[in-house]
Amino acid sequence: MAKSLVAAKSLGLPGTISRTAWQLPARLSFERWRQAGEILAHVEGAVSWWIGDWWIAGHAYGERLAVVDSLEWRGPEYQACKDCGMVARRFERSRRRDLLSFSHHREVAVIDDISKQNELLDWAIENRASTRELRLRVQQRWIEGRLGAMVFPQGRFPVLYIDPPWRYENPPLGGGNRAIERNYPTMTLEELCALPVSDIAADDAILYMWATAPKLAEALKLVDAWTFAYRTNNVWVKDRIGMGYHARSQHELLLIAKRGELPPPQAADRVSSVIYADRAAHSEKPVEFYELIERWYPTLPRIELFARGSRPGWSSWGNQLRQAAE
Repeated sequence: MAKSLVAAKSLGLPGTISRTAWQLPARLSFERWRQAGEILAHVEGAVSWWIGDWWIAGHAYGERLAVVDSLEWRGPEYQACKDCGMVARRFERSRRRDLLSFSHHREVAVIDDISKQNELLDWAIENRASTRELRLRVQQRWIEGRLGAMVFPQGRFPVLYIDPPWRYENPPLGGGNRAIERNYPTMTLEELCALPVSDIAADDAILYMWATAPKLAEALKLVDAWTFAYRTNNVWVKDRIGMGYHARSQHELLLIAKRGELPPPQAADRVSSVIYADRAAHSEKPVEFYELIERWYPTLPRIELFARGSRPGWSSWGNQLRQAAE
């Protein structure tokens, strides 16, 4: 208890504190209670910076990592030290904004251009932006730079149909990312996860997302990143065999995921999980799948992301769609 009392007084807080509790005095005045809240706000916004600067200073000690990993350690966890240290290292003290939280700075820490970091932080101050609003601003700026100034769609959609432009670490035999890039810009899993798909999906929504067999594990991570829960899949069996290292691919998967309580299609409209259809142009998907989704959800707003063309009754967004319009 003595240590708790010392810690409380050193922070200017009344009463006694421990790791899991704060015992305030029984007759604390309203003004003192208010002042304590202001101290808490200061500590909350500062402690991550303190951890980061402390961790950076620890570079002088060769035993730093061993100490934090030891069973006797009672300080911050290694991952917290690493994360806070990364942000603190990216922002010298003169560039840290007192009017913004540590979380605001973390949102822009991944940006290499210091002038862009400063611009985004200044925007957040001017607009009194929340961390989430700043994150969306960062994502929008990234999208504009990566996909040719294309504005991400607005609104909320209960039906989403997406064919992600996967980037392959080990491109299929006979092809490669360079060949794919001739048709459209590919994206890493991290880049795809950063897209604000969750923000344009209705609270009750269904996601239909294409995945090739080599990308299945990444596709499931992407479903989770966009705040959907995987349910099942359809299989498109093609009329021609393709390339592959272990098996020559002749199928693709249409993952079906949902969030909220959107009901499934009517029993009479449910079809076999296996659908046979011919291949067409590079990465083009059969029209049969559009028709099925339209039959399953005829009255709900639908959107296709990474669309290659427009379709009546759908909202569409994609790099190739823009190029076609030009």
